[in-house]
Amino acid sequence: MLKRNQLFCLFLAVSGLILSLSSTSADSSADSSAPTDSTNHEVSSVPTDSSLFSVIKSSRNPSNQILVTLPSRHPLYDQFTAKVVDVTDNIDASIRDVNKTFVTSQEDASTIKIHNLHAGHKYSVSVIGKKGGRSEWIKEEIIEMDPRAPEFSLAGIIPQQTNITMKTIKNEDNVQDLFLVEYRAIDPEKKYPVLEIMDLPEQKELEIYLGNLFPGRSYAVKVTSVRGELKSKPWISTVTTKPESVFSLMASDLTPPCIALKWTVSPDSGADAYLIQYYNSEQEANNSKTTVSSLSTSAQLCEGIVAGTSLIFSVQAKKNDILSEPTVIEHTIKPLSPTDFRVRPDITKGKYRLTADIPTNTLANRCTLIVVSENLEKIENNASIDTKGDKRSCTILLNLVPGQRYEFALATNSHNVSSTKLQRSIAIMPAFDVKGFGLTVQEIQSGIEIIWPQSDAFLARLKDLWNKLVGTDSVLRLRVIPMTTNSSRQEKTIVLEGTPHKNQPLVVSSLRKGACYKIQLFTVTKTGIISETRYNESFRISSPSVNVSLETVTRTEATLRLHLIGKSDEVVSDCYVSLVVLDMHSTAVLDKKIPLVLTSLPLVSLIGLRPFHKYTVNTQVICGGLSSSAQCPPSTRTMRQLSFSTRQDRPGAVQNLKIRSLNPYSVQVSWLSPALPNGILTHYVVEIKPEDGETAPFTVDVPVNSAEKNDHIIETIVDQLIGGERYTFSVRAVTEAGAGEADNAVSLTQPLLAPPRPTTIPQIVADSVGSQSVSVRYSAGLLNPKHGRIMRTALIASEVTPEGKMSESWMLHSSNVTYTWAQVQRFDVWPAYTAIVNNIAKSKPMEFSKFITGSVGVDRSCAQLLADSVCNGPLKPAASYRFKLRLYTAPNLWTDTEYSDTITTYPILMPFSADHLSISIYSLSFYYPPCNQQIIAPTFRFPASVLFASPSQARVHAVICSCCCCSIAFPLPRSPLPRCVVVIQPVSPPRVLDSRLSQVQDNWEGDFPQ
Repeated sequence: MLKRNQLFCLFLAVSGLILSLSSTSADSSADSSAPTDSTNHEVSSVPTDSSLFSVIKSSRNPSNQILVTLPSRHPLYDQFTAKVVDVTDNIDASIRDVNKTFVTSQEDASTIKIHNLHAGHKYSVSVIGKKGGRSEWIKEEIIEMDPRAPEFSLAGIIPQQTNITMKTIKNEDNVQDLFLVEYRAIDPEKKYPVLEIMDLPEQKELEIYLGNLFPGRSYAVKVTSVRGELKSKPWISTVTTKPESVFSLMASDLTPPCIALKWTVSPDSGADAYLIQYYNSEQEANNSKTTVSSLSTSAQLCEGIVAGTSLIFSVQAKKNDILSEPTVIEHTIKPLSPTDFRVRPDITKGKYRLTADIPTNTLANRCTLIVVSENLEKIENNASIDTKGDKRSCTILLNLVPGQRYEFALATNSHNVSSTKLQRSIAIMPAFDVKGFGLTVQEIQSGIEIIWPQSDAFLARLKDLWNKLVGTDSVLRLRVIPMTTNSSRQEKTIVLEGTPHKNQPLVVSSLRKGACYKIQLFTVTKTGIISETRYNESFRISSPSVNVSLETVTRTEATLRLHLIGKSDEVVSDCYVSLVVLDMHSTAVLDKKIPLVLTSLPLVSLIGLRPFHKYTVNTQVICGGLSSSAQCPPSTRTMRQLSFSTRQDRPGAVQNLKIRSLNPYSVQVSWLSPALPNGILTHYVVEIKPEDGETAPFTVDVPVNSAEKNDHIIETIVDQLIGGERYTFSVRAVTEAGAGEADNAVSLTQPLLAPPRPTTIPQIVADSVGSQSVSVRYSAGLLNPKHGRIMRTALIASEVTPEGKMSESWMLHSSNVTYTWAQVQRFDVWPAYTAIVNNIAKSKPMEFSKFITGSVGVDRSCAQLLADSVCNGPLKPAASYRFKLRLYTAPNLWTDTEYSDTITTYPILMPFSADHLSISIYSLSFYYPPCNQQIIAPTFRFPASVLFASPSQARVHAVICSCCCCSIAFPLPRSPLPRCVVVIQPVSPPRVLDSRLSQVQDNWEGDFPQ
């Protein structure tokens, strides 16, 4: 134990750093609390320096928090815990706190925070150190928590004028002995004795009553909880008593709609302001508020005040936020007067209708009316107010006499309160309504006529209305005023009068055509009062007529003739003819105005028209459209429409010409019809012009389908073209007037393909087969330029074995490369090689019905050319060959015919006795034709085994000896032929072509020629 204390003292001397570490409780009700130590390790009491550990209440929250201070590091322990036990005396078990265990937190290892304790409770706090599985008791302290003062919410404080009641719910877990209540008046300063209120644990609520207070005063209140010698932090607040209410509240109207409020207040009310509230008696929710100073006992209110409304006004004295009991009155504001009214005759009712305009910013439910006549007869009436949209009005029907004067007094009413009266003196005007009276205003021949109703019932009703609303002595007056001022003929105003009782129409005649007149209709009383409603319209007599005819028409021009119907002196000077000529697309080609003041109208020429185009002539005679007064609308007479068509012409160019190659010999030509067909299209002509300058152009006719529309694409196929050639295509549309333009040419180069596969093969010319040459012919039809012009032909020869097979050495080369004559000399069986090449001139005419013949093997100078040069060298005698023709449209585009039938060249025959077959060695001297001399040579001796190795074989064997530029071959005859033949064949370059020469050299007697 001594050693442990020494180590611990040494540790304290070295480490002076204390880290702050918050603890977490293991309480079941808190996340940070830990449950009571449940380990089975025994807690032993070990002497240690307990002064290093302190257990104190938190200075910030002494009522429910304890702090345990630990050393930052301890040599004996690596963990500390604090056990808390509630040891409060004389409390109910239900409020006793549970046992809790707290540990340090990861953030602060030097402090254990014990929280969520109950105020006023006494706790036993034990500090335990742990290391491994061992626990040791270090220190124990008894801590009594401070009590906590109660808190009073604003809703729990109930002020009155002379007292204040404070209520709150106590915290059941807190323990206190009593409550101290200290309060004092603030202004003026006055102290009250301290109240002591004993705490009764069984009471759930705390209620404090403060009496003997003054109205409208503020008091400072402090409440403290006491537990033994401990006092809590006090609850402090300022409370206010209610001020005294105002009295003698009065309201009066002001202009514009405003209210003046006045009231009286006690000098000791204690108010520092007054709250005024007012609202509609029918809508309490929408109220207005305003506040005035305590120095004022009146207020002027305008906001939200509507004339004619009944308002509830409330005034409350205010101290801080405390209001007195309200003082309330109800007052109705005088409604506004009508803004205007009118008296008009109502034909449907047979009475006069008074219509008053009511302001929208006033509340009124009725109108009241007083009418006094010239005879002092009084009429009183009232009516309800109607609202339509944003307008308000009231209507009253009256029996009045037209032509007399009346005094009107009109007012509005709301809640039995009347507005100021609107007064006016009015002379009653007679009624007039063209439609209501059934009058008809119509034009007659050179005049105007006013007709009364033709129905007897309607006329009887009109007479009754006339007596009530117009007057028995009143008349209908017609006034016709001439408005045309630029005429040479001066006209006067015409006035006519009539009544329905006479039922005579009013007729005005001798008016000018196209002239403008002002037509006025109204009623007049015998006292000269004119009706307010009048018929006052401008009326123009109908315009004169003009006849329009077609004089002449061509492809692009036309002439129109105009003729005025009637006398020219009956027409006013401001009349003119509007001539508008439209094409098929409703585009105006002529818009001309011709005055009608001339004695004869000129001819109208139309130029620049489109051929075969339909035109429409719209003619109108307009009077007053230019210089007449705007009060009189122009009169327009529309003449019968005239239509005509111009003659046909050559069509325009076709549209959107496109050329598309289908193959080397065909193209697809498509186009749209001309925008200007200028007639009925009969067909189209497609012109094809080769650009080689040698082939003649040709054309193709395409018929026109009548069902095709202008926007329909026209297509045709053009054949007989040559691949690889460039052509220029143009299309012309044709009408009966001729072919159209062709300014839309399109050039196109046809694609080039290999020639088509020929259906025929080359043929061997009869009687042309020799020992080293043969003639081959083929039809010129093989040179078909369908896929392109044949630029070259090549005749290819290939040797055939007796079995009918050909050499396959040609497969070593590409498909477009063959051997030359010199290159095949090294083979036993010649593979296919090019014998003849013919370049075909482009300008050379070709007759496909003829045959072309070529001779193979006629060139004897091939040995002098390069090996890769094409040369028509001689064929092998007594050898079989097949021939084919290769056709070229381009160096890389070609097609071969099938091979011809097999032919065999003739051998070169020499006398040779069959008796010599028994001789084993032969000697031979030979003649060298190129040198044109007999070559003297040693005797050649050949063993019979070499010359006749296998007489029964069907195949011919040969031994070839090189001598200068010639070789000698001894073909072995088939048995039992009596003779053998010797074949002489040039070889270039001179070389041994058979392995049997070595056998010959082995048996050679004499010098072998090199």
